[in-house]
Amino acid sequence: MQVKFPLPITDVPARLAVRADGVLNSKDYVLKFRFPGVDSTRELAEEVKLHFSEGLGALFLYNSEQDVGQVGYTNYFHLPDGVESLTIEIVRWSKREELANIQGVDLQIRTPSPVFNKLTQIGFTANGI
Repeated sequence: MQVKFPLPITDVPARLAVRADGVLNSKDYVLKFRFPGVDSTRELAEEVKLHFSEGLGALFLYNSEQDVGQVGYTNYFHLPDGVESLTIEIVRWSKREELANIQGVDLQIRTPSPVFNKLTQIGFTANGI
């Protein structure tokens, strides 16, 4: 499953909020990041606070642990300056047979303005895998 987010602002911290239909253990899924027009490199990963894997050929984060009905949040990362969109590919990573399905992903951007002191959500929900 892929989820694409338009980015009205960049060069700011952000995180993903992941909703599932059951319990998720940490690292059940890997969330691969792609910023169109930007090469995924180890240097970029360090700059934007993500991980890089040559095997995956991508920048990535793992999902976090969460119970039924809870929202799991990734660590904060930094949106590179000037990018127009972000595509997240959700890939099953766990070898467990019974695995909860991810039902939705939201991108939460921390705005630079002190007027907006809470996270601003760009709402996008992707249904099931």
